Amino acid sequence: MTSSNQGGKYLKQGDAKCPTGRFAGFLCFWLTKASPFQGVHVPLQSIPIVMFLLALGAACTTIVGLWVLASRAKPKLPYPPGPKGLPFIGNAFDIGPQGLQHTYAQWSKIYGDIVYTRTFGQDVIIVNSEKTARILANGRSEIYSDRYSSPIYKDFGTYRMTFVLEYGKEWKTHRRLFNLSLRNDVVGKYNDLHLNHAHQLSENILCDSTNFFEHVDLYAGAIIIELMYGRRVEGKDDPAFAMASGLAEILSREEIPDRMGLLKVMPFPAHCRKTAAEMVDLPFAIAKDEMERGVLSHCMISDILKHGEVGDSSAKAAVSGLYLAGTETTASVLKTVVLVMILYPDVQEKVHLELDTVVGRGTMPTFADKPPPRHDHK
Repeated sequence: MTSSNQGGKYLKQGDAKCPTGRFAGFLCFWLTKASPFQGVHVPLQSIPIVMFLLALGAACTTIVGLWVLASRAKPKLPYPPGPKGLPFIGNAFDIGPQGLQHTYAQWSKIYGDIVYTRTFGQDVIIVNSEKTARILANGRSEIYSDRYSSPIYKDFGTYRMTFVLEYGKEWKTHRRLFNLSLRNDVVGKYNDLHLNHAHQLSENILCDSTNFFEHVDLYAGAIIIELMYGRRVEGKDDPAFAMASGLAEILSREEIPDRMGLLKVMPFPAHCRKTAAEMVDLPFAIAKDEMERGVLSHCMISDILKHGEVGDSSAKAAVSGLYLAGTETTASVLKTVVLVMILYPDVQEKVHLELDTVVGRGTMPTFADKPPPRHDHK
């Protein structure tokens, strides 16, 4: 039976009708037959609230249980010193408003060159000095040269790109493909490409010096896109550049140590995977079509399709990661050089004097002005 009270429906012990649905039916049985609250009137409209509270309690119990298990799992060797974190959250709230680099620098003054931190279950080792980094990366490369493997890369859609691959068969394939276009005896074929983009960068800065960073970002992205796909980027609104730079911006913002742990427990927007898939597929399809029609300029894709002896899937994965790996680093170096020139005008004056001496005043330098390599004969 059902009864009503002030317009509301209730369940009582002995009621025959319950809400449909497996979980709702079980909850109804528990409330009316098996629970210690037999005989208590429960409004039907309150069942969703009860279900939510039960689910919330189960989730909290699971999280606490996982944290307890993780805290009991001690590493074989102690981690380096670092700031003490909160349960489960770790050091997520310890990052200052000025960003990671400032927080890491402050930690180095307290804990030393190597600092350990943990964020949402993600262990992070921070190396705060060039000397220590060289010792670990160069002197102990067999131990530390591999890359961290994470299921998060699949969520981002970047799991087959070279910069996240672990050492193995696919990584070796990518390296072999890069060797077709980037080894020392063939990179000179791209000298004109570099000069054209350098001249365009200079022209853009002269015409609009207020948007200097934007011009540098365009230069770094455009030169890599043309190197990879033979596609000339005419401006920041170019579809390939806009798509690639948009993905790079998302990853540079999200794929950082203090967020990696958080991304393990929170869903990531699907639009990133969609953008990554488009970046991998569309420029490659256009370049392959142009090559079949005989109009594709010399580029990495043309070298790979002619001599790579791999399928389209491997070719796309290898080339697409170059943009993400090369644009931000190139742009950062150029911006740093400009900053140094501004902060140290005496150094800038010496550089100008050397350029005027070598190439002549008012003349743009070319690769022909580069001095020949030195050979040490013992």
